[in-house]
Order: sequence, then structure tokens, then C-alpha cells
Amino acid sequence: MTVREASEKCEILKSASPASKAKIISYGMLRKYRKNETIFRERETVESIFFVVDGYVALSKMNRNHDHKVVFVYGAGVLLNEVILEKNIASITGYALGDVTVLAFSRKHFLEIMEEDFLFTRMILNSLAIKTRRLYHQLGNTSNAMVLEKQVASKLWKLGRDFGVREDAAIRIDFDMTITFLADMVGSKRETVSRVLKKLTELELISMKKNHFRIYDMDRLKEFVAEEK
Repeated sequence: MTVREASEKCEILKSASPASKAKIISYGMLRKYRKNETIFRERETVESIFFVVDGYVALSKMNRNHDHKVVFVYGAGVLLNEVILEKNIASITGYALGDVTVLAFSRKHFLEIMEEDFLFTRMILNSLAIKTRRLYHQLGNTSNAMVLEKQVASKLWKLGRDFGVREDAAIRIDFDMTITFLADMVGSKRETVSRVLKKLTELELISMKKNHFRIYDMDRLKEFVAEEK
């Protein structure tokens, strides 16, 4: 895969002007990461901007107890670390959930393109706005505000919507996912989430085998989340 081909997978990069696209192709660097390999680490100096080209990346944040909370999971086309445009210190950790290819740009070169291309810069701002809206929504889905089983079901539904592939009569979430990883996403303990998954399995809403989650009825799973206790 060339840098030109990789850039075509990213809506933000596709929005750039012809002059900016020429610089994107000139400045871009393809990098590959293996499963669980760190792309950038919280609190460390980061001099590169990363776009996902292939695979899936998790963004996680460490709390005061040094536990990790998975904040987002992203697939192809997404800009991972806009925050370093303001300051080149990572505020979150990004790591590969499988084999991942990213398109990287130096912070200096990326800012140069932004300064010369307003539409491109606006797309970056839109990307930030979408992440901010998602964070606001997540605040309403914390363990204090939502029963944990509904929180887990909601997270699985969203993963199925965003990363699901049709497989026979089910939707399979298209990357390996452990119970520990799901627990990190909802900010709970593995054992507690395991009990919730057992209930969802007994209700024939989901199944899990060898770190692969399958959802058998997206509508029923969404209705389960919306049910009043």
C-alpha cells in the first residue's frame, strides 16, 4: 500500500486541497503495529499525528488507581490524536487491537498543511467535535447513572453497530475482545462483567467464544438497554 492509497481511506485527508494532498503524499509515513503494541503512550512526548488505515486501535486512560479505562475504539479512517496539535504531550494511550497500519505525519508538517488549507482545518475541528460529543454521551453511561448490565449491553450494541460484520444469523464484532478489555471499557471488574455477560448469553442476546463476540439481535439488545428496571 502506498501513502496515496492510504490517504484515500481517510475522509479528513480526502478533503484536503490538491496542493495539500501533494504535501500529504510527500510527508506521510506508513507504520505497522502488532497486537497490543503501543502507538503512543499517555504523558509521553509525541511528535506524530496518526490516522488508522487498517485494523483497530483502542484509546485508554489511566485513573488514579492506575487502572485503565478504554475510552474509544477506532477503525480505518480515524484521526487518533488531535490533542497533540495543542501540546505535544499525549493525554491518552493508543494501542493496537490486532495488526494495524497507520499513516503518520510529523506534528510540524501537519500544522503546516492546516495553516494553508482552511477546509482541511475545519475537518480536523469536526473530528474533535465528534469525539467531544461522544465523551459527553459517555458521562451519562457511567456505572453511577446506568445499571451495569445495561451499560455492558449498550457498549456491545455500539461496537456491533460500528464494527460488526454479518456472520450467518449474527453480527460479529470484528476484532478479538476479552472480558477484561470490555471491563476496561465500562470501568468495572472482570468478574462483575463476566456475570453480566452470562445473563446476556442466557437471554440469547449474545455469545462469546475465543474472544469473539456475536450479537444475535441488535434490536432486542437495544430494547434491553432501554427497558425500565
